[in-house]
Amino acid sequence: MNTLHIQLKLILAGFILGIRPGPHRTAVTHALHTEANDRVEFQIKEMRSADSMRFFDAEYSSGGAVARFVLTFRATPPTSGNMPVVKAALMARPGSDARGLLASLAQLHGGSLSRETPRRLRRLDITAAVLGQFLSHGPGSNTIAGEFSEQPRGDWLVLKLFLDTPDGATTTKIGEPAEIFVALNPVAGRGWFLVKDPEYWPELNRVLAAVL
Repeated sequence: MNTLHIQLKLILAGFILGIRPGPHRTAVTHALHTEANDRVEFQIKEMRSADSMRFFDAEYSSGGAVARFVLTFRATPPTSGNMPVVKAALMARPGSDARGLLASLAQLHGGSLSRETPRRLRRLDITAAVLGQFLSHGPGSNTIAGEFSEQPRGDWLVLKLFLDTPDGATTTKIGEPAEIFVALNPVAGRGWFLVKDPEYWPELNRVLAAVL
């Protein structure tokens, strides 16, 4: 077992027990990003635990700034319902610099970056709706998140994240937790952020800046 897998298992154990990640990290090597107009792409590596937790170590690099974060949630079988909702968490990785990622997300939503400096969090507990598994990207049956399909089958998993703010506030304009789509392809090692609604951006900015 290599050093990366050992450290990822330690962080995963921390998620299960509610312990914050330690100060040590192993970076994803040669992380680059590619983007289309409708997404922000990042690299992922997945590891599963014995209790069916899904754990994605993510990295996004732009202009020398490397954002490192973890998205984890409990796995659900494909037949568990039309849109099962699961507990999830975003966790900061030591040494993360999310300036480039936040700027790209702001551009994706047609917004601007907040000048406020939020209180930093090492972990943010959220909820996520599992919109589909084993999806393909492109036209087909039962379109999900605007661009994924159940047929033909593929390697994509699509979530809708509900980002409740740490202080319990909700979006001023919409009056509910901010939402964003996340598409994950563990086979290809690719992840995408996709827009749910541009009006969510101010609150997304505030929450994501605290934990990424």
